[in-house]
Amino acid sequence: MGKTYVRAAALTAWQNIAVSSGAGPNRISNALGIGEERWNNPDERVDLATYVKLSERIGEEANSTAASWAMGESYDLARLEDFGSAILSATTLGGSLRRMADLFALLQDATEMRLVVQDGCAEMRYRILDPDIWPRHHDAMFTLGILAQLIRRASRDAWHKAEVVFEAKAQQMRCDLAQAVGTSVSFDGDENVIRFPVAFLDLPVPVQPMPPCAQQGAGLKRAYRLLVEHQRRQGASDRVSNLIFSQLNDGQINQERLAKEIGMSGRTLRRRLSQEGLSFQDVLDDCRMRQAALEFRTRPSASIAQIALRLGYSEHSTFTRAFQRWSGVSPQTFRNQTYPTSAATNQRPETQCPNY
Repeated sequence: MGKTYVRAAALTAWQNIAVSSGAGPNRISNALGIGEERWNNPDERVDLATYVKLSERIGEEANSTAASWAMGESYDLARLEDFGSAILSATTLGGSLRRMADLFALLQDATEMRLVVQDGCAEMRYRILDPDIWPRHHDAMFTLGILAQLIRRASRDAWHKAEVVFEAKAQQMRCDLAQAVGTSVSFDGDENVIRFPVAFLDLPVPVQPMPPCAQQGAGLKRAYRLLVEHQRRQGASDRVSNLIFSQLNDGQINQERLAKEIGMSGRTLRRRLSQEGLSFQDVLDDCRMRQAALEFRTRPSASIAQIALRLGYSEHSTFTRAFQRWSGVSPQTFRNQTYPTSAATNQRPETQCPNY
């Protein structure tokens, strides 16, 4: 997976938290090497890993543990120009959320945003796919807060029927967030999720002040055109890696199916990867090994066999051999050497919980 980026327009919200916590106003600019005057440039992007690392630090230092969530709920989507116009011009909640899921790649690389409907429930699911970017707890609170803003605007007094799930463990979040979130909150999910009754999708959304071009649908058309252009610029290995990371826990990875999902024949995909000096197996193996490293860190009680199964291996011995080729050591040795503390307890040092 190549370099990954996030739109710089998200920086203003983190700046507000940093300043309220006593940090200097130039902290984010200095850390990311981008002047504040460039944050609102729609073409300006910053390194995703650095952005998430910085957001974690700022979120941990905030006066309120729920500051990142509150920041998402109050974030002005209109700042995101065509993307924001596309979301805010939808007439129903379902329309807003589908556009959010479709277009999120315009804001952030190596990320999965999905709307899933099943068994009378709708779910908005969010996660960063790059396993090297961890932890990402405050990023999750911020992003789910934005989704909650849209859902609460339509559901109003029925928001309490929603449920929120974070991929972090409860002790990693330090405090019960239910008071700030205003509904049921749980932890240790495979993804970050907001779950709500499927009937919410048909609810109308309050009309938002929009510029004339957005009211005429121009913003929506431009956003989808920009999405196509963005996908064309991506390398084949990056597109395949994203799909593999999104499907690793769902069973066997099928090369022909993945090629079809990105609009190529299997033959074309193999040729594109070959142009990058890679084979499909090279990309698959690298994704599996990098995901395994994250599994070792976040699931210390899982056995090697369980992790192998999650990564699509039918035999843990096959996984062990592949991992040893990739890292030079066995999976168990790697876990013991890399995460000895988390493997024993998987807990952060106890800290005093700040008041809301």
